[in-house]
Amino acid sequence: MFQEQIKLNGAGNRPPCLKGVSSTAKTSTEAKARWMKANYKTYRVNLRFDTDQQIIDYIELHKEHDGVTPIIRDALESLINGGQ
Repeated sequence: MFQEQIKLNGAGNRPPCLKGVSSTAKTSTEAKARWMKANYKTYRVNLRFDTDQQIIDYIELHKEHDGVTPIIRDALESLINGGQ
């Protein structure tokens, strides 16, 4: 009966017994915020166009392939290891 009800309601309509119930499980914003706070440290970096243009250009050139976090992480690890 349940299968028949789904077919009768069409592809975009949910059966009455499932109205208001999410079709996929989702993590709440609060749960994700708690998880991020427990597992990550977040920093914000402000770069000026007039004095940091070379850094901005490098990040913009490589962010599509690598993402910003690995670029910053690699640069800081290089500084920590004495530029090696």
